[in-house]
Amino acid sequence: MTPVGSSRLVTVCRLLNAGGVRYVVVGAFALAFHGVVRATNGVDILIEQALENATRALKALEGLKHGIVREIDPAEVVSKPITIIGDDPRVDLLTLAWSVRYPDAAPHIRTAQVEGVEIPFVDLDTLIRSKRTDRLRDKADVEELERLKLLQQDSR
Repeated sequence: MTPVGSSRLVTVCRLLNAGGVRYVVVGAFALAFHGVVRATNGVDILIEQALENATRALKALEGLKHGIVREIDPAEVVSKPITIIGDDPRVDLLTLAWSVRYPDAAPHIRTAQVEGVEIPFVDLDTLIRSKRTDRLRDKADVEELERLKLLQQDSR
C-alpha cells in the first residue's frame, strides 16, 4: 500500500536512511500503512533517544527545504518528547510516542518499499499503544485500528 502523500514520507525517510538514523514511522503515515487513511500535515518519526542518533537525524534533515534544523541542538531533541522541524514537509521527531519509545518499537518494525525507499513502520499493536492518548482523534484511530485487527484475526 502506498500511503497518501507518500512523497513527503519518502523524502524524509530517504534522508534518514542515508544518514544511518535509527527510527520508525508512527502517526498518520503508519495508520495508512496499516489501512486506515487519515489526512495529516506532518511526518511523525520516532527516533532512538540517543545523542548520536539525534545528531544524525538533524544532519540528515538538513536536506529538507527549511534551514531551521541547523539551529536545533541534538541534546534538546533527546531531552524532549517531541521536536517540530520545519513545515515543508513538517517533521515531528519524537523520542516518545505516548507510551512507546524506539526500543519498544524496534523489535516489531514492519518495512515497506515506497517509491524505491525502504520505510520502517511500527506494527499494528505498537501503533495502537502509541495512540492510547486522551486526544479524540487518537481515540478514533484506536477504534479503527482495533476493528482492523479483529478483521485480520477473523480472516486467518
